[in-house]
Amino acid sequence: MSKRFNSKRKKEFIEYKFERERRENLLAKEGKNDFVLVLDNLKGGFNIAKIFRSADAFSCRRVYIVGTKLFDTVAGKGSFKHVPATFCDTFKHAYDELKSDGYTFYIMDSNADNNLSTIKFDKKAAFIIGHEEFGPSEEVCAYEDFEKIKINQYGKVESLNVSVASSIVMYEYLRQKL
Repeated sequence: MSKRFNSKRKKEFIEYKFERERRENLLAKEGKNDFVLVLDNLKGGFNIAKIFRSADAFSCRRVYIVGTKLFDTVAGKGSFKHVPATFCDTFKHAYDELKSDGYTFYIMDSNADNNLSTIKFDKKAAFIIGHEEFGPSEEVCAYEDFEKIKINQYGKVESLNVSVASSIVMYEYLRQKL
């Protein structure tokens, strides 16, 4: 019984902390760089918060969170307060807004032909990061106007953690633009 009670209290604490920080997030100013991240149905664990931490470090304009309603902000070390978030029920919402603003879409795909060492990013870049286990959702895969990119890997592992991959793509974007 005590384990269940502790689990319930932990969930309640995460919800409370998230709501408090979500209100603060509404006051966040857009980052100075012209790239955004689109997080496609990621788990509510620690990856989203870690992505916000890197997005803060690289001054990402905004992070779109598709399909995820709540996440544990602790691993972000307060960065959720500094990087604006747009929560979307569907990918179409984020896509329509970004497309009308002139963004070019890049989707992380470990089977892509283009890799970070060969592609040149447009100034307004929207990087789509798929689910940790399943990759991009069916909704995202229905769109065809994305540039597929991969991060070259040389070991035996097939993919990187989404927060690590996000950090690498943000770094490469800035390396090209600065």
